[in-house]
Amino acid sequence: MKSVLKNMLATAAILIGASALCICRAADAADRVDVSFEYRRQSGFGSNQFAIWVENAGKEIVRTLFVTDFTAGRGGWKIREQSLPLWVASSDIANMPSGEVDAVTGATPASGKVTVSWDCRNKDGAPVPSGEYTLVLEATLRGENRVVYRTPVVIGGAARFIAPEPRYFGPDKAERGMIEDVTVDYIR
Repeated sequence: MKSVLKNMLATAAILIGASALCICRAADAADRVDVSFEYRRQSGFGSNQFAIWVENAGKEIVRTLFVTDFTAGRGGWKIREQSLPLWVASSDIANMPSGEVDAVTGATPASGKVTVSWDCRNKDGAPVPSGEYTLVLEATLRGENRVVYRTPVVIGGAARFIAPEPRYFGPDKAERGMIEDVTVDYIR
């Protein structure tokens, strides 16, 4: 329980529109990375799933910042293998302690601007060493249609604003409006 609480105090803040839900953020963190995007909730089954995480140079997850509850919290990854397959494979959720899953899982937000912040700490709450990390946002748009945004972030380097390009997977171009206008802002 103590490690879950520690994780909760050191995780990320998610801002949805004007309201804020603190998923956790270390009060003493000087560096921060904000990931912002326009989210449009899709109707129907098999959509609206997304995850945001940080990888090190070895493509190992340093920390998951947010993942939708259906996929992680309610085991949707077992029911629908199309639900965030990159995050599922990278996170090793099958072996993840339930407290760790609970600390990063949240409800699918309402449509609007979403911002998720990383306090530059790892999943254990320790500050990460300076260096290059990769921020990843994966979204299951509907069925097999997905989008992945990947962008490098240099912690300890100069403050930086990035607008990563999307990489789409799946046949249906009509499903591409769920997550758009993604920006990553490293703040020192």
